[in-house]
Amino acid sequence: MSWISRFLGTQRIPGEALTARQEQLVAGWRQLPDVDLRRSHYRCRYVVIDVEATGGDPDSAQPRAIAALALVDGQIAFRDAWQLVLEEPV
Repeated sequence: MSWISRFLGTQRIPGEALTARQEQLVAGWRQLPDVDLRRSHYRCRYVVIDVEATGGDPDSAQPRAIAALALVDGQIAFRDAWQLVLEEPV
């Protein structure tokens, strides 16, 4: 899925660009301190991401919906959840 490469930063897609605000947010995220790998995974925060896409071909599929839910200290953080249903595929 070529659209996900924008989030991974491994490939730039011609004609597609982030807004200045999006670039700023990504730069801030990249400046965060490294994770303490000695910390028990049970005491960490995880974000589970679910993406629904059109069709079965990953090369041509387009995103239809995206959702995220946080797990904090082993508990689902329902207040830290997000969902976006796209009207038209991106």
